[in-house]
Amino acid sequence: MKKICMVTYMRNGEIFTEGLREVADALYDVFQESFKVIICCEDGLGVLIDTLYDIQVIRTTGTKYQRLINVMKEDDSSYYISIDNDIKGNMPNIIKFINASIDGGYDIGWGKIEAVDRHGIIPQLVFVDKCLSHDIIRPLLWNLNIGISVPGQFFFLKAASFRGKLMKIDTYLDDLAIGLYSSNTSKRTMISHLVLGYELPNTSFKGLWLQRIRWAKGYATILSNIKDRVSLLKILIHGFFYHFFWILQWLVVFFSFQISAMLGILYLLVTSYIISGYNKKKVGYGILYQMLFPAFHIRWYFQLIEEFVKMRCYRA
Repeated sequence: MKKICMVTYMRNGEIFTEGLREVADALYDVFQESFKVIICCEDGLGVLIDTLYDIQVIRTTGTKYQRLINVMKEDDSSYYISIDNDIKGNMPNIIKFINASIDGGYDIGWGKIEAVDRHGIIPQLVFVDKCLSHDIIRPLLWNLNIGISVPGQFFFLKAASFRGKLMKIDTYLDDLAIGLYSSNTSKRTMISHLVLGYELPNTSFKGLWLQRIRWAKGYATILSNIKDRVSLLKILIHGFFYHFFWILQWLVVFFSFQISAMLGILYLLVTSYIISGYNKKKVGYGILYQMLFPAFHIRWYFQLIEEFVKMRCYRA
């Protein structure tokens, strides 16, 4: 039995990247023969690089959530690190985080994931969106004991605490399904302030548009499978903070301008500074984010409504 297993997921045409190789090599240096890699892919991933550690390829389709559940059924590792294939790891922080999670007996854990800083309006808006999610919304909700999301790009699981226990659904939002179970069962959670990795941001309007469609589908799937009031309340709170809070924000901006133009401008600048990671150079993008990103939330609303209409018609 391997002690720790790194699981990654690939669609057709994707490869085992150099970034993944760096993470796997660093983990092998620490765990040696107790470490392995599992790659979940659609096409069998014909050629793999030579490594000192075991790499197992599982040919499977479906969402990342369903793939991870299947891995835990077939594999007997004690711990899992779930990582997306476009992540570049911050190796010193990852090793520190994994050791602390295992030594502390935690059931689940995660740190911060930042967007790679790239030129262009869309990548910069994604950078701000990551700051808002990882630095503000997610920590706030978990500190209030109502958090249900984990960063799906990189997280740690203790196998015995989740194997065979997660909701038996297929959803695009593995981060919500896993986080909701963890929250409801009071799992010991390691929430690190460390930046564990960097994600390549969407660089196009279309990419963000399609991402919101997937998120709405995943949210609808989870919401429609909830049976208890506590879980329902947590999911609705999550949806409000991630997809509706901007409405409240713009109401405050509007009334601030009614009082004084200077107050309105000051409020907009301060909030933009906060959501852009307290980076003065990003304040302009923070303002643009507040002005432009509501379009993606509105797309999410329409898709969510469409999903529930489909479900209603199917049940009828």
